[in-house]
Amino acid sequence: MFSMIEDDFDQYIKELNENKSSDFSEKFQNLLLFIKEKYLEDLKISSENIGKEKKG
Repeated sequence: MFSMIEDDFDQYIKELNENKSSDFSEKFQNLLLFIKEKYLEDLKISSENIGKEKKG
């Protein structure tokens, strides 16, 4: 499921690059990149926490 979300972010960004028609498009692309980075950080933290729970 998580890789599907990441693929969706990549697809949205790709489409924005192909159809870049305004400043809004660039701002929205930057927002998507920010959200993707935060999502990946949260996923990493969640994975680490799950690993700790299994050990402890």
